[in-house]
Amino acid sequence: MGVEPDQLGCIISSQNLDSDVWIPVREITSNTIDSILNQFLKVAQSKKQDNGMLWGAPFLVSVSTIQRSNTPRRVHGRGRNSSSKQLKINDKSLIKIRNNDNYCLFYSLVATFIYATCLWPRWKFYDYIHSRFGMTNRFKKDTMDLMESIGAPLNLDSYDAEEWIPIVVEYWNLLNKGWFKVFIFGDLGEKPIYKYGPDNFDTPIILFYNKEHFDGVRRASDLFSQPYCLSCESVYNRKSNHSISCKSRCLTVQGLAQVSM
Repeated sequence: MGVEPDQLGCIISSQNLDSDVWIPVREITSNTIDSILNQFLKVAQSKKQDNGMLWGAPFLVSVSTIQRSNTPRRVHGRGRNSSSKQLKINDKSLIKIRNNDNYCLFYSLVATFIYATCLWPRWKFYDYIHSRFGMTNRFKKDTMDLMESIGAPLNLDSYDAEEWIPIVVEYWNLLNKGWFKVFIFGDLGEKPIYKYGPDNFDTPIILFYNKEHFDGVRRASDLFSQPYCLSCESVYNRKSNHSISCKSRCLTVQGLAQVSM
């Protein structure tokens, strides 16, 4: 396809493993393959110590590559405790992240991922975000688990979307066998200021970025207070008129044509 990846990672799957093993995406250097092989051998050795055997059954290695040179501009976030000014968007559409550390990028990704995939009732999601009742500290734990899984250090002053979102998306798409795509919107204009993921995505993860802080977004249409198409990256008035020229429809038709061939 003419793509020259800058980073590479993989997931090891086997019926002999309790769960899939994620080897985080890393820069491709002269010793990248040896480094991944060493991680692979560590898994095999650990299984052997548990009186098991990784080699005793077929296993699958799913490789993920990233070409960072084609990703958009840098967008990075830090903490936010104070209330923000009224913006030119529907404030109620946001999943507001209030953190006293520098992990708002990952909090917003996890919050929106949970909202989009779990389909919880409103009260349960509220308890999750605000660490209430049976959901105490679960949101923070899920975020810390994600950061650990992708190899994100905990001591950075800020985290660039350009660097970390591709790793998170590839991790989710491999682990869940899904098609996630992240869109980041700012407070001006209808176009996303950053996006990463496959064109044929089925689950959008939408973030809002303002003043070096990330919040989650429930739905793009809520953000702009009118119907919004993520494929066309624009608002529209009538669904019937929009469906005729929708880029998503064109992609679907192209996919069906390829299958029929």
